[in-house]
Amino acid sequence: MRSAKDGILYTWNLNHDTVAAAIQSGQLQGTVKPGKDGAHSHLASTPANYTKLLEPQFWNWSEPTCLKREKE
Repeated sequence: MRSAKDGILYTWNLNHDTVAAAIQSGQLQGTVKPGKDGAHSHLASTPANYTKLLEPQFWNWSEPTCLKREKE
């Protein structure tokens, strides 16, 4: 997340496919369950996951979400 400037806030989301693959390979701890709209990952609450999730491959850097606050 980047701080709002001029009423605009940018956030970047996890790459869920990469996270699911990392869980299945043992790189991250958690579970992956198949769903009708793709795999659903649940990350374990362990400190080992926290440092791994800072690595850039787990994020969709080219797809930020932009939220803009409109004046009322």
